[in-house]
Amino acid sequence: MELIGRRPYTGRSGRLPDTREFVFTDIPYVGIYDVDEKRGQVTVLHVIHTARNYPPDT
Repeated sequence: MELIGRRPYTGRSGRLPDTREFVFTDIPYVGIYDVDEKRGQVTVLHVIHTARNYPPDT
């Protein structure tokens, strides 16, 4: 996730509004994060296994 700190738009657009997703290529996980440009901050919201239903059905 260090790469995201340096290049926050490396990940794809998220499935939920205002989020981004980073797919780990060597393990079956996806990191969901938010980029706050005003603060220059990246916040990791979730790290989920790819077998999980995400986003959950509502």
